[in-house]
Amino acid sequence: MKKILSILSLAAISTTVIVAPACAEFTIRGHKGTYTLNEGTYRGCLNSGGCVTLGPKYQIPCNSPEADACEVVSWKKGQYVYSVHDDNIYVSKNGRTIFQDRGK
Repeated sequence: MKKILSILSLAAISTTVIVAPACAEFTIRGHKGTYTLNEGTYRGCLNSGGCVTLGPKYQIPCNSPEADACEVVSWKKGQYVYSVHDDNIYVSKNGRTIFQDRGK
C-alpha cells in the first residue's frame, strides 16, 4: 500500500511539473537599448550605458474588465512609470513621456 501511495505521489508531482506553464523571458531590442521582461520583472539597458531593473513588486496590476486594455504592462517607481506595449517602450515622469523606444 505504501508503494502505491509513493507512486501516486510521484505521478502527481510529475503531472504538476509538466502541466504548469513556464514563464518565458521576452526581450525587445530597440534602437536605444535592450528591454527584457521576465516573470513580472522589467530590465531596461540603454546602449549609451545604464540599466534599471524593477521587480514584480513595482508592477502595476491591470484590473480592467476589457480584454484589450491589459495589453500594456507597466511598472512604477517613485515618479517614473515604465510601460511596454507591443514592441514599444515608454518612460514617463509625473504623467509626461520623457523617453520612448521601439523594437527594430
